[in-house]
Amino acid sequence: LSVDVQLAAARRHFAGVPRGSCGLARDFGKQVAPWGPANLGQFLRMGTISTPTLWMMFPLNPTLKLYKESPMQYLQYALSYAGPRSLKSQLKKRELINGLDLQVDETSAATVFFIMFDLTPKGAEENRTHEVVDVTFSFIQLMNEAHQADV
Repeated sequence: LSVDVQLAAARRHFAGVPRGSCGLARDFGKQVAPWGPANLGQFLRMGTISTPTLWMMFPLNPTLKLYKESPMQYLQYALSYAGPRSLKSQLKKRELINGLDLQVDETSAATVFFIMFDLTPKGAEENRTHEVVDVTFSFIQLMNEAHQADV
């Protein structure tokens, strides 16, 4: 379809929608976090015929205003590092993962940080999946302690 035909169809279907008005911009960083304690720490296991993957989601307060400090870039760098004593090397040494990927979604309302682990068959076993989680939280705790020592 040509652009003119598409635009005519859009006008025909959406011309009757009343125009709204924008209110004042909301600062979501001043609101209570949408994820309370009851919604954190959940573990959901789903079957797959594909590569077994573990996703860890970390809901955070908005970080867009911290663009100079770049906290999410730091996390991405520190957690994706693959050298000695890194999270990735620890989990690979235990034969629990083949790799890991990171994703950050930042909006004015919240920041959501994901760590996705491609699990080995050994890592996909019930008790080993929890080991991946435990090692990850231990690594993050070490990062926090190192940061506190530097401050």
